[in-house]
Amino acid sequence: MNIVIDMGGTNTRIGLTNNLKEFFVTEKFPTPSSQKEAHTKIREILSGKTDQIESIVLGVAGLVDYKNKNVISAPHINWIKDMSAQEITGLSNKDTRALKGIKIFNDAELSGLAEAYQPYASNFENVAYITISTGVGGTIIRNKKPDTHAFNYEPGHIIIDKSSGINEPVDNIRGSFESLCSGTAFYKKYNIQPKDCADTEVWQNYGMDLADGLYTVTLLWQPDAIILGGSMTNQWSSFYEPLIERYTSYPSYFAHPTILKSELKDMNGLLGGLKILAE
Repeated sequence: MNIVIDMGGTNTRIGLTNNLKEFFVTEKFPTPSSQKEAHTKIREILSGKTDQIESIVLGVAGLVDYKNKNVISAPHINWIKDMSAQEITGLSNKDTRALKGIKIFNDAELSGLAEAYQPYASNFENVAYITISTGVGGTIIRNKKPDTHAFNYEPGHIIIDKSSGINEPVDNIRGSFESLCSGTAFYKKYNIQPKDCADTEVWQNYGMDLADGLYTVTLLWQPDAIILGGSMTNQWSSFYEPLIERYTSYPSYFAHPTILKSELKDMNGLLGGLKILAE
């Protein structure tokens, strides 16, 4: 049996697979608020099966040190800071005798990998994935493979408007992509949940901020397509037009990439982990 754990800033998902092609069990629950709670929940889901585990892929919403295989920081899951995958999951060779190892990734990398294999993205060589949810994260997938790097990318912390008047930005970086475009920032700035907002001016401003972030990502990564995922895309029709209008107004030093909406929703992290397991 093989396991994928996708631990996001708000929710965690676990998938169990035997054939590395599909999950026979998936579970979704609020991301644990402590290491003890995480261990308890994971063992509850794996009750009676821990000795059958062969491999684990763990995705986390945090900065991952790929060389040392641990989490450096995680603004939305503070308790996993400086932890290894074994410390986060509570699983090791001591109680899972068949375990060959645990691979740890940033959650956006797993999501981006799954997106790159979808029909709407399969013809693009370089696919950027940006998730706009509790925070803002993302990655670039080249030729259906994650980039090789020491640490995962953090596009959410790119500064796009230093003059922003938002006090106490969500990532402590004034004018960052995340401090302007995440779901957390939206509520902080407008005092309303995105799903409840019908103010066209608010969405006009939001779409323009999002365009600024995506344009910066375009200049850095030069993707053929940008796929947007995360809970904020539930309001796609509210911000898409101002996003495209602003985005296409900027100089195209190379062809503007196609901007697409994810169709995988909250399954992309698990599906990306499945791709890693199947390698």
